[in-house]
Amino acid sequence: MSTAAMKATRLMVAMFLVAVLLVTSPPAFAADPNDYPGSIDNLDGTYTLVYQPSGGANDGTDQGGIAGGKDAFVLANESPVTANTNYGQASYTHHFNSTCNPWQGWSYHQWDVSALPPVEDIVSVTLVLYQKIGRGYGWGYQNPTTTMLVQAPAAPWNEMTLSWNNKPALQPEILSQVDLPTPNLGVYDSSGSNIVYDGYVQIDITELYKDWKTGARPNHGIVYRRSNAWCENANFNYVYTSDNPDSGLRPQVKIVYLGGPAEDTTPPVITPVVEGVLGNDGWYTSDVTVSWTVTDDESDEISITGGETVVVTGDTPGVTFTCEAVSAGGSATASVTVKRDATAPMITIAAPQDGSEYIIGEAVEADWEAADGMSGLADAYAGAIDTATPGAKTFTVTAVDTAGNQATLTHDYSVLSAADAIDRLIARVRSLNLHKGAETSLIAKLNAAKSSLIRKNATAAVNQLGAFINEAEAQSGKKVPASDSDDLISQAARIIEAIR
Repeated sequence: MSTAAMKATRLMVAMFLVAVLLVTSPPAFAADPNDYPGSIDNLDGTYTLVYQPSGGANDGTDQGGIAGGKDAFVLANESPVTANTNYGQASYTHHFNSTCNPWQGWSYHQWDVSALPPVEDIVSVTLVLYQKIGRGYGWGYQNPTTTMLVQAPAAPWNEMTLSWNNKPALQPEILSQVDLPTPNLGVYDSSGSNIVYDGYVQIDITELYKDWKTGARPNHGIVYRRSNAWCENANFNYVYTSDNPDSGLRPQVKIVYLGGPAEDTTPPVITPVVEGVLGNDGWYTSDVTVSWTVTDDESDEISITGGETVVVTGDTPGVTFTCEAVSAGGSATASVTVKRDATAPMITIAAPQDGSEYIIGEAVEADWEAADGMSGLADAYAGAIDTATPGAKTFTVTAVDTAGNQATLTHDYSVLSAADAIDRLIARVRSLNLHKGAETSLIAKLNAAKSSLIRKNATAAVNQLGAFINEAEAQSGKKVPASDSDDLISQAARIIEAIR
């Protein structure tokens, strides 16, 4: 690592995952920067993702994780208490490897990498630590060692309970070695300390990161410690932790990865959205709104033609709407046909006429029609005209079209007894203002027929009504106008037919 690189301006980074967008054309396997929000575009087909844990992870849960770092140091010195002390909430980690006293110190660091870019996209992974090394009080002891080692713990550890006496063993492999420059040898700060090194340390952990991601090595983090032994009397060597109040100096993991939106190999997906009251057989029975959803997870830009929202407000046997969409992955077209019938069938009733009167027992044939001019008639039905009993009656026709619209039409009618029908016929004769003799003769025959009915002598009643018809025919065009005579004869014939 060059001196110029070590003196680079402090990196100010976000407190959690940052990600980027790709500009150049990446390989097909390149990671999508949208999966790592906030990264930095290197404009060469790669992106830099800087992961910096936030403070406050030391809450007693040993959580670490995406938003919180997990770090602690272990320390041994002349006091037995120190070796059993946990330093999981410290702002700094201390490092000692002394030959003239029992002072020994290592730091442990760990991060959750599960949500970070995959192995196949990795270019490099760098651990960035802010480190300060020096001699205290200007005393004439040996300069601090400037070589640091990175090793892996052999077992898990808990930042809230870790101490020198319970620390996990180290795997023997040296994963990385950092030789720190000493440009400030002989420079003292206001406290009289000689600051030998004060800046960022960049440690290549690319292969270690890949082992963590693939599972080749369990992720127990790293141990950071001095290599060579020196007399550490009054020396200091510490690294800022994820709990340090200065967030810009907390540990960072800087990941450079191949990135860019994945190559779009598929056209957009077009889905029509049809909203309305759906009846039967694909027919809508209300106004219909047609809109579209167009998606393409692999493209940011989609050109859409014909995707306007429309409302069908009139009945139609079928109107087709089409939407076309084009993205880098190709073009797609979708169509939808809307059939609308919101009008119920039409019904007409010729018999019984609304308000008509029939004589009990009279045979009356119903006469009605139903039709539908759009989806077509699916069903239509009605009962028979009921003259079996006297009284007020209704006749109803129901029609249903293919779309499911239903219509009903009802006519009211009444059924008279034979005696009541004769009374109506007597009233009719009187309304004609006939010659007195003719009127009296005709009404006499009708009264005789009514009396016979009351006596349940149907035969006599029929004969007397027949006599009435004969007289009406004889007087037709004479004492009874011909048109009135025909009406009287017709009504009397209906009563005879009902009595028989």
